[in-house]
Amino acid sequence: MTGPSEAGLANIARLEALYEAYNRGDIDTVLAGMAPDVEWFDELAGVQMKGLEALEAYWREQVGLITTEVLPLSIRALDDGRIVLEGVQTVRNPEGQEWSTQKVTHIYRFDPDGLILGMTLG
Repeated sequence: MTGPSEAGLANIARLEALYEAYNRGDIDTVLAGMAPDVEWFDELAGVQMKGLEALEAYWREQVGLITTEVLPLSIRALDDGRIVLEGVQTVRNPEGQEWSTQKVTHIYRFDPDGLILGMTLG
């Protein structure tokens, strides 16, 4: 069994940096890591979104309503090039009170340039 490819390692590093940006509320940096036609699962509405504009609107709508932080526990590359992140997600209300904490699995697809094509829940 071999380890992740060079592209897989680069995508893991990108993903780690994007989670750091997301956790500090830097949505612009996170969006810069997405492909223009990114597909993303809206956990609140239970629907699939498509495109940067939809994703940006989704995240900006959350600002002031909730604060979400994901602490990555493990990140691994699959043989098909997808990256799986397992972590702990904490959601807080605007006053900082914890609403929920749960384990999550996010599965990412990347384009050849290292931009995220999509995220689904595992």
